[in-house]
Amino acid sequence: QLFNSPLYQFSLLRIHSHEVWLFAKFHHIIMDGISLNVMGNQLIDLYQKIKKQDPLPDQPEPSYLSYIEKESQYLQSSRFAKDRLFWTQTFQQPPDYHSLAGQASFQKQSTSASRDTITLSPHLGQTIRIFCEEQKINIISLFMASFYICISRLTSKKDLAIGTYYGNRGSKAEKEMLGMFVSSLPIRITVDPDADFLSFVRRVGREQLSVMRHQRFPYNLLVNELRKDQKKLHNLIGISMQYQPLQWHNADGFDYETALYFSGY
Repeated sequence: QLFNSPLYQFSLLRIHSHEVWLFAKFHHIIMDGISLNVMGNQLIDLYQKIKKQDPLPDQPEPSYLSYIEKESQYLQSSRFAKDRLFWTQTFQQPPDYHSLAGQASFQKQSTSASRDTITLSPHLGQTIRIFCEEQKINIISLFMASFYICISRLTSKKDLAIGTYYGNRGSKAEKEMLGMFVSSLPIRITVDPDADFLSFVRRVGREQLSVMRHQRFPYNLLVNELRKDQKKLHNLIGISMQYQPLQWHNADGFDYETALYFSGY
């Protein structure tokens, strides 16, 4: 399918005279979650200008080609060497591999997946935000710390590596580009069952900041580096967590809703 199908598709669905849906799907090789947010806001802004009969922007959007060139330079830089050293030292002795997909062999594991959606009540969501503000912690650190504790109890292991994702967009231009930027990062934490919860959340937050400085190093290169000395290593992370708040522009003169649909993989 990847080689014989288009990498993107747009469909315009007219529900009735006052409601139209734009359905868009993309291969992950050309689009990440932030890009979907960027593209959605561009469409909102353009539609608003058309309704108001305002002039449309004529300057070209930032090109992903500039990012490719920047990444090529990074692979030859001293920064790349420092990042490589950081990651290879962190996982010189990797923790046990854990997956929520059961005990199937690596060769038999499928990329197909299922999704269960749980919507927090407005009260619970607000309670979590207030708690994080009062304790001066990030929501992602709170969720990640809770996840580490759950996985530790499920596996009876303390040394865990759980994957997370960073936007990997350093410049203003990159924040406005469409493309695949996101970095997969394995964050390694030792869960101390005797530590109090808030202390653990803050330690997870500090580790997140530490690895963020080295987020440009490609995950596939890290695994390849480690396999030079650890021939049986298949992967570092079988469990990942993502926190991605979407921020949509305000619309003047029309109403809209957005929804992300699960692809099945």
